[in-house]
Amino acid sequence: MKKLSVLIVVMLVSNYVRAADPYVVYMHSVRQHQVAPGIKDFAEGCGYSIEGNRPIYGVNLDDKWKLTRDPTRSSADQATDFFSIAEIWMQGKSPRIVNIWSIEGDVGSELNLMYCLDDTGRVRFIESKSISVPVVGPLSGWNYERRIEWDTSGQVHVQGAHFVDLQARNIPPPKLELDEKKSLDEIPDRKLAREIVSALLPQKTK
Repeated sequence: MKKLSVLIVVMLVSNYVRAADPYVVYMHSVRQHQVAPGIKDFAEGCGYSIEGNRPIYGVNLDDKWKLTRDPTRSSADQATDFFSIAEIWMQGKSPRIVNIWSIEGDVGSELNLMYCLDDTGRVRFIESKSISVPVVGPLSGWNYERRIEWDTSGQVHVQGAHFVDLQARNIPPPKLELDEKKSLDEIPDRKLAREIVSALLPQKTK
């Protein structure tokens, strides 16, 4: 009976984490030293295997990227509701994936950008998730997902743009102001991944 009670508690905690906002789910995985949801599939689509590898973590402090071994502690130490965390997956000496979370906690805004890099460090594509999580009340937010690719001529192409709820179920577009819609459709900075890599990797060798 005791084992059954423990199993029920574990299942309830697990279900709570899955039902929580995406950033909470991500940080839970990091805290448990597990690969965050979606990373493995993204890596495979990028032509890279994460098996046997561990990421490099960084946190943005005062507009500067700083290497950290424990992003969960670093983010908790932030004295502001706005901060960013990045993880870099390497293949040998080459960065292949840069996963970035930018959080505005006071308004419940989360942005997750996953960059796929080729052997030369050029960005092949980005998976973008713009997430709105209610600051108070029930967890009834939404997630705007899309994939951004660049062809050989440098032209940008957006694919699969759609809204889902926080349980990853497709939903109709929410009612948004015009400036909110424009913000959601902005193309992420292609140079951001390289800037983070350039800031963090030299710190690793010190």
